[in-house]
Amino acid sequence: MSALEDTTPKRVDETWKTQVEHEQQRLKTPSSAEPSAPGAPARGAARPPTGDQRFEALISGLAMEAFIHLGDVPHPVSNRPEVNVAQAKQVIDLLGMLETKTHGNLTPQESQQLGDALYQLRMRYVEKTQAAMPSPPGAKEAAR
Repeated sequence: MSALEDTTPKRVDETWKTQVEHEQQRLKTPSSAEPSAPGAPARGAARPPTGDQRFEALISGLAMEAFIHLGDVPHPVSNRPEVNVAQAKQVIDLLGMLETKTHGNLTPQESQQLGDALYQLRMRYVEKTQAAMPSPPGAKEAAR
């Protein structure tokens, strides 16, 4: 017999199969008495957001930031409206770039949300910047 040949029988541990079967059965019939795994959300707890929900949250968060800079929503720290149209324009432009870069890759709902947010923000931006501009001489007379 050569040194490469081993005459001792191989021992294969197949207890993992039983553990998997028990785990599958446990998942099929959840019991309230079983503790949840460490780091897992508790029963009834909110699940982590999916990719779609994270995108929607991103759009909502950026839109909210722009509305804060436009003075439509009170600043979270001072609890007073603070207008910074330059900062609002930067956030609106960021959302516009996001729309351009993701064109064709969004769900209809995501595309609608982004388009609606951009439309509302752009309209408010125009209103704010036009209200801040002084009227040209003779504009009152032309309006009569």
